[in-house]
Order: sequence, then C-alpha cells, then structure tokens
Amino acid sequence: MIRFDFTKDEVRELCSKLYLSDIEKRVLEYRLLNYSIAKMAILEHCSEPTISRIISKIKKKILKVL
Repeated sequence: MIRFDFTKDEVRELCSKLYLSDIEKRVLEYRLLNYSIAKMAILEHCSEPTISRIISKIKKKILKVL
C-alpha cells in the first residue's frame, strides 16, 4: 500500500497538475480528512469497491506526475 503525506500546498500543486473528475476530487478531499472507505461510499452513494477503484486511479495519476 502506498501512503502519501502531503502538505496543503503540495496537494494544491498536485491538483493543478492532475486532471481529476469531480468525484475524484471529492474522494481525494475525503482521504485527506482521513474518512474511511465505508464513509466515503455512503457520502457518494456508491459501493466500497467503487471508492477503492477511484482511490487506485488517483494514486496512479499521482505516480505519473511525480
């Protein structure tokens, strides 16, 4: 599992470089607030595996930029 510890400024810079969909932006914000996958699924009205896939996509995009 890859863990990223970014400051707020680093997150803003990454978001400006990444092309994130609306749901990806929200999930990234939830992750920064340390929400559980179950809580994110409830807030987004989707399943936990869907949230996990979105998180994986975000991680891949971040790795491409770094």
